[in-house]
Amino acid sequence: MLRSKLIIGVAVLAGLLSTLVVAAPAQAAPTVVAREQVNSVMTNRSTVRYTYWNDIKIELRAGYYQGYQYGWARIAPESNWNQNDIIGLEINDHGRGWQLVHLTIKDGDVWENTAAQITQASSGYQFRAAFYRNNQRVDHTDPW
Repeated sequence: MLRSKLIIGVAVLAGLLSTLVVAAPAQAAPTVVAREQVNSVMTNRSTVRYTYWNDIKIELRAGYYQGYQYGWARIAPESNWNQNDIIGLEINDHGRGWQLVHLTIKDGDVWENTAAQITQASSGYQFRAAFYRNNQRVDHTDPW
């Protein structure tokens, strides 16, 4: 009797363990979406902040991928930026200061945007788009 209860107990435990293994958690959203994919995979894209430096429009953009919100920096297509100019996405993580996390250097290619970074619900996690010339930041959008 004790042996049959032990066998049943082990079988029930094995069944529970196999259920836990099968029920894997949902896949998490990627932290970064490559710049080459931003314009093709993001939905509900919009400009949330912008500024002008001379005739160059610097934009902070937002959109959704797989139900998660992302932000990225872009030079507006009509802007005339120079070879080696840089558009960058900067993040201030809860007062730690602005850090350049993604950048695109104009080098003759067609990319006018940075990679996209997943956002956070906290108001202490802020994004801005920044423009660099001669490796110096010359302007940026207001934080978002």
